Amino acid sequence: MVIRNERILVTGATGQIGQSLVRQLLAGSDDMRVRLFVRNTAVTRSLFANEESAGRIEYSQGTNEDLLSLAVALVDVDRLFLLTIKPVLEMEMVKVAEASGVKHIVKLSCIVATEQLAVEELVQQHMAVQSLLASLSVPFTILWPGVFMEVRPQRFQSWHENFQFE
Repeated sequence: MVIRNERILVTGATGQIGQSLVRQLLAGSDDMRVRLFVRNTAVTRSLFANEESAGRIEYSQGTNEDLLSLAVALVDVDRLFLLTIKPVLEMEMVKVAEASGVKHIVKLSCIVATEQLAVEELVQQHMAVQSLLASLSVPFTILWPGVFMEVRPQRFQSWHENFQFE
């Protein structure tokens, strides 16, 4: 699907997934505008210095805890990509997005965010956001990626120590 003449707000734009997403969105359409919701615009501008020349990146400074700054960032936004390190904050963020008139929300969840596997608090928080999205009138997409090695390095430590490099 090619999205034309729309503005997408990306949260989590300074992380590995967010940076890759922003670059792919910009590469996908010449009339795509991407607004980045970030804590520090100066740091973020340095990350995207090569992409800024086209003038299609906008910056909105704020935090996920500051819902007023999010509401300001969502002005004239068509779609929201929701990626935070604290899914518990996403509950209110989703409500603000709906009230702002966002047409579509994409949430990065986790692959184990199902009722049968909700043993960890983080997974339960992802599930709660997914349930809230399902109850809203805004169309949504939930992405369930596999496990990232960076997320739980302590779980893979013993495997790494026993692995033989040749």
